[in-house]
Amino acid sequence: MSPKPDSGLISQRRPHRKSRNGCQQCKKRKIKCDENKPSCGHCSRFSSPCSFSEALPERSSTANIRVLSPLSPKSPASLVLSGDFENSFFPSPGYITPPVALGEIHQGIGNQAFGVMDLELLHFFLTETCLTISECPDRQRLWQHVIPQIAFTHHFLIRGILSFAALHLAHTQPERRESLWLEASSHYDVGVGLFNIEVLNITPFNCDACFAFSTLLAAHAWPFSHRTSDLFFSTSPTAEQAFSTTWASLLRGVHALLDTAWDWIANGPLEPLLEPLAMDPAIVRKANPEISAKLTGLSQLWDPPPTRYNSADIEALSESLVLIQEACGILTSSTSERPVSAISLALAWPTYIPATFLELVDRLEPEALIILAHYSLILNQVDGVWFMHGMSRQLLQTIHERVGKDWESWMAWPLQDLALSELKNHLDDGPALSTLLFP
Repeated sequence: MSPKPDSGLISQRRPHRKSRNGCQQCKKRKIKCDENKPSCGHCSRFSSPCSFSEALPERSSTANIRVLSPLSPKSPASLVLSGDFENSFFPSPGYITPPVALGEIHQGIGNQAFGVMDLELLHFFLTETCLTISECPDRQRLWQHVIPQIAFTHHFLIRGILSFAALHLAHTQPERRESLWLEASSHYDVGVGLFNIEVLNITPFNCDACFAFSTLLAAHAWPFSHRTSDLFFSTSPTAEQAFSTTWASLLRGVHALLDTAWDWIANGPLEPLLEPLAMDPAIVRKANPEISAKLTGLSQLWDPPPTRYNSADIEALSESLVLIQEACGILTSSTSERPVSAISLALAWPTYIPATFLELVDRLEPEALIILAHYSLILNQVDGVWFMHGMSRQLLQTIHERVGKDWESWMAWPLQDLALSELKNHLDDGPALSTLLFP
């Protein structure tokens, strides 16, 4: 795909000419139509129906779609999602309130009135929460101005915004935690039910709203699990654990709809959210040679290759390690002139690693677990973000419980980096790290 302009909100002006070929919506508004298809620039900008899209060919169903990496939009990841897309990747936190039946959702859509609490939540999202989703001003602007405007015509996205704002407000005002979590769960259940219907028929009209909503769902997952769920390991759901699907699988599911809607989203107002996080590999290697060398040393774990591994396993281990090196290099080399969102990078890595690597993690192969432990070097950079705080600690503790004492020396660096990160952020969220990991 050819490079896009810096802002997806501004279309290049064409030479003035009269034309009778504009879309019906622009003709009614008596404004000039740029005649872009499948949806003209004006309709795309405001998520309005466009008559140009009526002749669009049917797209493939999202029930069996490839996952596209946000780091490299040109090539799909090797993971293929199949089966019940919405139930697999967007579960309902029914441990707070019972799931809402779809019939009840439809019955209340037209008559739903939002109260004072909802106005408080919307105000909090627009003034506080939207600024925590990314550190980059351009993306903050999208979450503060553009996405809420899109939500006014997509009921499920409004619900997602209010739910996420309620979780954030509960984080800042713990004395109201119980009531705010009830609000979050209520909005979440309704929003997910509506979204599960919309996502089965992605169109130019709803693709931006679906993409924004799915991003919010991934951010919901960790705080909704009370910061106790496994991030990469499958577990059986309990009354206290809302998400039986791992956080990593949820993240990969977020980008599944892009295989159908990439072109539409890339030519719409949310295009800046798709900006690939890529740079010259030589710059990455030079950014911090010491870190790069230490990470390269991890390849000794499979040199010589263990007999239980085939060539695909070794390739997956090597590729995942390189991706950690690149991510660390990108963070180190980020400047004010070329800012990189650490949040986006942390969320992108699980979607970019090979599916074979995740299979090795599921098999609890120690070499794969040690590489995964070093992913905490990236998570530590965002540990101060409210909806990601504690992820690194949970990941390292879970890995330590599975690899055993024979592999502890390989985890010394990630553990030290976590301790320094927590000290830097003045966090005091429980027993000392050494007590948690080495009882």
